[in-house]
Amino acid sequence: MSHYRDAADKSIDKAIKLRVLNGLLGFLHDEASKTVALSQIQATTTTKAEADENENADSGLTSAVVQAMLPHVTSAVLHCDELVRSAAMQVLQAILGRKIAHPLSVCA
Repeated sequence: MSHYRDAADKSIDKAIKLRVLNGLLGFLHDEASKTVALSQIQATTTTKAEADENENADSGLTSAVVQAMLPHVTSAVLHCDELVRSAAMQVLQAILGRKIAHPLSVCA
């Protein structure tokens, strides 16, 4: 009976990890789109100093979320399921592509 419970726990674990990783990836894509749209609007309406300040505030929130999730994402790269590993790699690619975290902090 415990074998079936272990299999069910692993299935739930996989589903939860996939949902969280896909949610984080969606968040990163939404933040990137929002940053591009905001910078286009601010380019015409505000001074450069105000635009830089607003962009830094937004990137600070994104960075805080990423820093909190980074240990979990990096451990998901070693998960036994291929879908979880793939989702984790996509999240890391988005993080490194947007330069949200230093590459060495991702490797640590």
